[in-house]
Amino acid sequence: MPPLFRLLARRFTNRSIQYQLLLTYTLVILVPIILFAVFSYVTSSKIITKEVNQSNEQLVEGIKRNIDIYLNRLDNDSRVFSARVINNNIDLSADKSLSNVDFLENNKEINDYLNSTFDSTKDYYNIRIFWDNGDFINSAYNRIDYRLISYDSPEEKKWKQRMLDNDQDKLIYDVHRLEKGGKISFVASKPVINQFNHQRIGYICFDKTLDSFGSIFRQFENRTGSAVQVVNADQTILYHTDHSLIGTSVNHQLLNKVVKSKGNSFTAEVDGENLLIVSSKLNDQGLLIIGSVQQKYLSDQLQSLKYVTFIVGITALMVVFILSIILSIRISKPIKKLSEIMSTVEKGNWEVDMNVPNANIETDVLKRSFQSMLDKIKELIRTQYESEINRKNAELKALLMQINPHFLYNTLEVVEGIADDKGVYEISDISQSLSKMLRYSIDLKQEKVKLVYEVQNCLDFFLIIKSRFEDQLIIEHDIDPEVEKFMIVKMVLQPLVENSIKHGVEKKFGQGFIQLSIKKEADHVVLKLQDNGVGFADDKLKEFEKFMKEQGEMSYFPSNIKSIGLKNVYARLRMVFGEELSFAIKSAPGQGTLITIKFPALEYIPESGGGQDG
Repeated sequence: MPPLFRLLARRFTNRSIQYQLLLTYTLVILVPIILFAVFSYVTSSKIITKEVNQSNEQLVEGIKRNIDIYLNRLDNDSRVFSARVINNNIDLSADKSLSNVDFLENNKEINDYLNSTFDSTKDYYNIRIFWDNGDFINSAYNRIDYRLISYDSPEEKKWKQRMLDNDQDKLIYDVHRLEKGGKISFVASKPVINQFNHQRIGYICFDKTLDSFGSIFRQFENRTGSAVQVVNADQTILYHTDHSLIGTSVNHQLLNKVVKSKGNSFTAEVDGENLLIVSSKLNDQGLLIIGSVQQKYLSDQLQSLKYVTFIVGITALMVVFILSIILSIRISKPIKKLSEIMSTVEKGNWEVDMNVPNANIETDVLKRSFQSMLDKIKELIRTQYESEINRKNAELKALLMQINPHFLYNTLEVVEGIADDKGVYEISDISQSLSKMLRYSIDLKQEKVKLVYEVQNCLDFFLIIKSRFEDQLIIEHDIDPEVEKFMIVKMVLQPLVENSIKHGVEKKFGQGFIQLSIKKEADHVVLKLQDNGVGFADDKLKEFEKFMKEQGEMSYFPSNIKSIGLKNVYARLRMVFGEELSFAIKSAPGQGTLITIKFPALEYIPESGGGQDG
């Protein structure tokens, strides 16, 4: 057997069914989840890298098209101006004076064009017109704040020279500062060519805001970790995401890798940093567009993906684990319940609740089989119990037959008659009460009697006891007439009162007190017997409480109870009333005892065979 299977076998051996189910569910689902998470991460990493690469290529191509459009618009604006100059016979010669009306009209035409072009957009710093010799003619500028640009930066001076040297019908452009400390501007210029003699008569210069040119790159720049730059033919950076690099020389290590690369997209290390590089050339313009994305940024994205995959995996595992627990509990709960019931029955308590939840067919069959077995065992116990009771009754009857009841009755009647003749009525009452108690106690026909008969027997016992203790014992009783019709077990009150006298009042110095109260509360009869005796000893009270607890775990009357005291009374009451019986003892040493018995208020129904009735 492979080591893995041996390990699993050891883990499964001698374990609870819930543990085995939980481990099985976890293993069966955990392995696919881990494999799926790893596969998802690897696949997603490749897809993200590919998508970023394709997106960069598309963005660079979009930038390329936008630069073409941007330059074409400037070229078109310069052509429109040249056509307007030629078509309106505007002379850009330098020999005109301010007194010349034609010159003023020409200047107005130029000014109208410049202002209309300047006002059409907010992308201009200025639009300037120069004579062929490089002298300034006119310009359009912001007429709201009338801000004029000094054009005194070194870059601007070099730019003017480039314009003056440009005698071809070609648009030239650059990015530089127009004045010292001023803003960076994208500048473009084109000569005004006379189409008839192909001679330059002047030139126009567009000073546009850097934002107007930089808006072409916004989509690329808005991506974290991305950079884009446009390189001139002279390897000068025309535009860069980092504006501080505009006008500087391009990184030669980066440029060499772009030139040597076989494709437009590749991965390379530049200055110790891994980059995903995309490049594209504008051959007509002599420009090179280079876009780059830090692979560190991609790694951060992949790291986020790793965390997401990990969190999803852990969440899925927790969900599976919780569902596994719920399912294993649902399956194992009936078996555990049956096991608990069996343990309870094993301790001798046959009155168990067979409310086992239905989880599957097997546990339902097991429950029904155990219930059938339990019913048969209880039937056997009941039969054995009845046999034992009958045997004891037979023994008792045999014992009682040794005494002639009629002899006792007749003797007591003689005593009563003599007492009446002699006028000793107390003896007469005692004899009469004793006679009734004797008749009541040896009537073995019924175990259950009306409460009124049990109360009357107790009152007879009170009379006899009172004659014994006289003023040393106060006896009170409060019997609700409504309870007299209910059923009670025979011979329970007298043993309780006798126990209270023998173990409580009789041992007390001074006057004793006993009070019997029987009331109806809701659907129950509540019997209270209180005395002011010496109270229960702690060990005796604990012994009786232990006995009651043991009786609660049994479903039959133990045959080893020989006494007729509290234990006998409790056992006989519980045999009749079961779990609905409440038997409580509250005792304080030297202060007395209160016994409270509560049982269902059931109307007495005579048993077959006769006996007392209403």
